[in-house]
Amino acid sequence: TIPEHMRQFAEQQIQAQSPHAEIEQIPDYNIFRENSVILGAYLISQNSATFPFKTYKTMDSDPMASILNTLSKINEHNSSAGIQFTIRSARSNWRRSGIDLTRRVRKGEKFEHALHKNKKSKAFGFISENVLGKKENKNKPEEKYQLSPKEEEMIKGIEDKLSKAGIEINARIISVSDDETITRNNLDNLINSFSQYNLYRYGNSFKASVPRKQTMLIRDFIYRSFNEKQRVIVNTEEMAGLWHLPLHSTEAPNIKWLGARKAPPPSNIPKEGLLLGHSEYRGIDVPIYMKEEDRRRHLYIIGKSGVGKSVYLANLA
Repeated sequence: TIPEHMRQFAEQQIQAQSPHAEIEQIPDYNIFRENSVILGAYLISQNSATFPFKTYKTMDSDPMASILNTLSKINEHNSSAGIQFTIRSARSNWRRSGIDLTRRVRKGEKFEHALHKNKKSKAFGFISENVLGKKENKNKPEEKYQLSPKEEEMIKGIEDKLSKAGIEINARIISVSDDETITRNNLDNLINSFSQYNLYRYGNSFKASVPRKQTMLIRDFIYRSFNEKQRVIVNTEEMAGLWHLPLHSTEAPNIKWLGARKAPPPSNIPKEGLLLGHSEYRGIDVPIYMKEEDRRRHLYIIGKSGVGKSVYLANLA
């Protein structure tokens, strides 16, 4: 779902990246039913925004397959569920803490010490050095901490995340069912399916935030509002792993695969004659005409049952 003024741009980008995808405008979905039990949660990050999540590049299979398979099994007791990502561009200063962290570690500071150094400790260090005076020990040589291979790998992961565009997201999961136990189980299963993105040491991981008052969460889900307190920052590569158009290798039931593609109208289509209909291809409407002399020739009509081949021939006659 996108703002109206961005529709054409979004369609162009989808068709550029996935030329065989067909875009169809549909009414908004509704997973809620009267007298059903509704339970929802936010997915928030365990660590700072500069720490990376696991991406599809380091996974053996399509990460979205696990989530889609979990969704496909939600079908009993009038159950339904929805996963929603509300996204926007991240602020320009989101990289600042990550750059500061990697710079201090590269200079020889211990990873844990650099990680837990906050603004308060910085301020205290500044005061003690400039007001109280810094104690110098010339006899003791300065020791430079040597990064372990795993720490070096994680620093590269942070730098790699900072090198790509940042996106702020609200990740909401809603579960609906007539049975409260099933509602909670479906929600837990969906939350657990996101654990595949977790990097537990020197990385980031998702955790669930379940509001006590569900009314605001449900309202934000319906109106797709952005909640500042529940935002998570990912880069474009991480977002591509969280959501993308299904691949042909994605093994999950109930995906609405395209049975046949629309073809563009021929470039030499007649501009006058009998108007047969209209061909709408990638947002461009082209009227289809048939010339008088072409109607006197043999022609054949292809179409599945019920599309109106016989009626069309009768109208031509």
